[in-house]
Amino acid sequence: MGRQLRATRSAVPLHASAITESSGRGVLAVGQTGSGKSTLALLMGSRAGAGIVSDDTIWLNQGAVVGMGAPLAVRPGSPFHDDASALWYASGVDRLMVHPADLGSSVVHSCSVDSIVFPTFGRLDRAFRIVPPVEAFARLLSSVLRPIRSADVTAIAAVAARCPAALIEYSDSAACVELVQQACLLPEHISAFSVVDRAEMVDSGFGESTWAVRFDSDVAVWNAATNSVVCVQHWAEGDRLPRGEAFDQLRSLGFVTADGKEGND
Repeated sequence: MGRQLRATRSAVPLHASAITESSGRGVLAVGQTGSGKSTLALLMGSRAGAGIVSDDTIWLNQGAVVGMGAPLAVRPGSPFHDDASALWYASGVDRLMVHPADLGSSVVHSCSVDSIVFPTFGRLDRAFRIVPPVEAFARLLSSVLRPIRSADVTAIAAVAARCPAALIEYSDSAACVELVQQACLLPEHISAFSVVDRAEMVDSGFGESTWAVRFDSDVAVWNAATNSVVCVQHWAEGDRLPRGEAFDQLRSLGFVTADGKEGND
């Protein structure tokens, strides 16, 4: 059913978890499988009173997200794995599917998106880095669970332009909760964004399958054919793509054609 909904619904399906923090703020946690999205949701639910919308797939629509009420995945290495293993219905090798209530968490149907975190569990003891809107947009776009549509790009850009975002790394449960709560204290920002004009893209040597969104002077360039995203800093509106490391990376990935025009020095 999930795959069919991804293809037929206008809401944007994201590979992410979402919670409502005890203060009422909605938190989106975005990452690939194994990054710690489920652990983060369960930790915030059982230890900080958060409500869980979903731990793996959410649907973004007009700045809010909704879940499908699916069970949560608990993998080996999770601090909840022993408790999940003791549940009579839980079985599996790579993951155990359990109901949040059986691990001390509540479920909510939807929440607003007020903060964004990109978690990594089990590496550094503790790290916190504020993520600029252009990077948040690129990371969010990479988490879309279907071929990306133009409306998806606009919806994600609006969230990235408004919501504070942070990359968090932690190796223990207490640090996870503290870092999420720290991210919730970041002030909301409003960053202007716009889809880069197609004539400007062609003038810089980009192909037809490449699009870009500008956040102030930073630009996220997206290739629809490969579903890949690259961030370019200091590309002022009206200028050609600046030459340098970003240009070389874009060319190596096929974003820029071989005969693309040189950018400004």
